[in-house]
Amino acid sequence: MLTSAVPISVHASDLPGNVSSGEIVNLYQVGDSTITQNLGPPTLILSHVFLLSIDKKGENLGGDISLTISVDHKEILTLLEATSQGRIVVVRVNG
Repeated sequence: MLTSAVPISVHASDLPGNVSSGEIVNLYQVGDSTITQNLGPPTLILSHVFLLSIDKKGENLGGDISLTISVDHKEILTLLEATSQGRIVVVRVNG
């Protein structure tokens, strides 16, 4: 499997507070009323994604957090499309 490091930005409230680099996460897309009026149910975008790095500089200001994730090259367009159509919520995979 060929993977690429892909940077994304998520709201501080859409990331578990104690998640750290090196963990495995799932990414969900949820509707964002500032982007579209067609708010559907949450959708699993990518599962078991490796979290390469986290930059939490904007967290204290209630802003966005920058993540770099390792994504199969075949799934990059799916991820980028999801970021343009709603918020991305990061969910830690336990176990």
